[in-house]
Amino acid sequence: GQSGEGPRVAMAVFTTDLYEGRGDLYVAAGIGRQLRASGAGVAYVPVDDWGAVPDGTDAVVAMLPGFRPSLVPTAVRCVAWVRNEMDAWLAHPELALFDGLMVSSEQARAAIARVYDGPTTVLRIGVDPELFSPPLPGEDRHGVVGTVNYWGKERDLHRALQAGPTTVPLAL
Repeated sequence: GQSGEGPRVAMAVFTTDLYEGRGDLYVAAGIGRQLRASGAGVAYVPVDDWGAVPDGTDAVVAMLPGFRPSLVPTAVRCVAWVRNEMDAWLAHPELALFDGLMVSSEQARAAIARVYDGPTTVLRIGVDPELFSPPLPGEDRHGVVGTVNYWGKERDLHRALQAGPTTVPLAL
């Protein structure tokens, strides 16, 4: 649900189930944590409920190109974070209806500018320092954690890990 006294923001994600391993939810949660820290109310709205954002919502942040701004009342501002699936975003049938776009790189911003006349800004994909931080005094943390989307195509990292044994704990 939403909490906070400031603006009320709905994050349009595929699912709210963290165990599904969807990247859109993880990055939405990171953005949502920062919004809540600044006083905003934040709700996470799964795909089946995109047409029914919570009452009082001021803005929707679309995390996926399947989101349609026409689903929400015109008084609700709609922005999108274009962080992957660039071809789908470039071909989005309702791209012009978004009030603004955040993109993950200058290259993405240049591509979007060819098809979208509205405001854009760069919001890079990064590491959440509250989730990934130095160990606490006396805490023994050794190993490697990585996020690599498979997307139906084996990545160079997968091949490298299969080539030989790892000598440190590893979590992907």
